[in-house]
Amino acid sequence: MKAERTYKKQASRTLVQKNRRYKAMNMSVKQPCSPVVQLSTSVYCETKLFKYADNGSEKVGNKMKAYLDPADPQRGSAPGNVLSKTMKALEKAGYLHMKRGHLLNDNLGGPGIACNLFPITAEANHLHLLNAENHIKQYLSNINAGVMYSVEVTKANYTIDDPSCCFTCEAYPWNVATNYVDKSNPVLYPIDIKSVPIKTSKGNGSVVILPTGTNTFGEQYDYTNNYRATSISFSNSQLPFGWGSIGTGKGRNRNWSHIHNS
Repeated sequence: MKAERTYKKQASRTLVQKNRRYKAMNMSVKQPCSPVVQLSTSVYCETKLFKYADNGSEKVGNKMKAYLDPADPQRGSAPGNVLSKTMKALEKAGYLHMKRGHLLNDNLGGPGIACNLFPITAEANHLHLLNAENHIKQYLSNINAGVMYSVEVTKANYTIDDPSCCFTCEAYPWNVATNYVDKSNPVLYPIDIKSVPIKTSKGNGSVVILPTGTNTFGEQYDYTNNYRATSISFSNSQLPFGWGSIGTGKGRNRNWSHIHNS
């Protein structure tokens, strides 16, 4: 009996060792066939708290910087039910026709999640599309080159008592291979999209050209002398294949691997 038990233990050990060797062989065969895919398009977001009541606040987008690679298109999404408490509080306070404005447009890979949204007037949202976002879409479509696009929420108090703000937008060519951003040749000169909510009305918005800007090397430029805000139309169907929006709700449980939220 003792010899039989010893034999069974040895046989069991041998089987385990064979299984381990078999797994190791399989891993050594499969590993080279699974190349590491590293996305080039990356979006970096920062958030702040928007106070919609004395005892309530929600995270909203504060800064967004996107590096958009035409070889790595991404799809964004509509907001769904995010920031619902803030939007309900704004409506109750009398601010009508407010929108959850994307810092990065959904058709450029911007998801409808808190770190990429801020409440603005419908007019400001429309002006953002015409005077900033469509320029980026057109560049990706016509030039087919990388672009760095940033939007920062400025002049904002992050409170329902004063929900006005600006979207400060600018964009520059981005060399995907060298990671160099050429600020001497803007795709979109710095502009402010002003959102001015007014109680019991739909509020308004406007576009303001920033009089001076500072590039990477500290040089000053006077944009008012050589640039005017240009409103352009652009059909999303013209975007290269892969860019676009997946709509409302579908991105709720999606892992937005190209979004980096700090």
